[in-house]
Amino acid sequence: GGDTLGSNLITGNDSTFSGTSSNWVNFEENSTTAVLSYDGEKLIVTIDGHTSDDYGGAKLEVTSSITAGKTYQVQWDMWRGTFPDVDNWRVQLGNTTVVVASSIPTTRTTYTVYITTTNTNDLFIYNSDCDPTDDGTFFIDNVSLKLVNGNTGTLS
Repeated sequence: GGDTLGSNLITGNDSTFSGTSSNWVNFEENSTTAVLSYDGEKLIVTIDGHTSDDYGGAKLEVTSSITAGKTYQVQWDMWRGTFPDVDNWRVQLGNTTVVVASSIPTTRTTYTVYITTTNTNDLFIYNSDCDPTDDGTFFIDNVSLKLVNGNTGTLS
């Protein structure tokens, strides 16, 4: 048998954004701003980049739900609205960062990553290369965070 996944640790509007609010908050660095809004179907992240290579996106507090040293599956849908086609799309969980894509499309796409945490820091989904011309929207939906049960190995 293979590894099994635990239940989704992110529920309700924090996962499906079917309401008009959630516990997600803006994640921004320096003078880049990120504004979160909702349309009842997805999380809308509006970025206004101001200086080179700043971060902009969204974060969710999950510190009470995760354990350092464990491996988790993070899965979500993400796609661009008016945000330009730039690189450095990342997800971070428990202080471990994974570069997800060099570019994201304008059509809804599902991303899945496995992260072994080093601490119990929050979940972040963001772009790490927001420049002064990088203004616009991108979308997040159907977020899940599941513990990988069993022994996880490393392939080389």
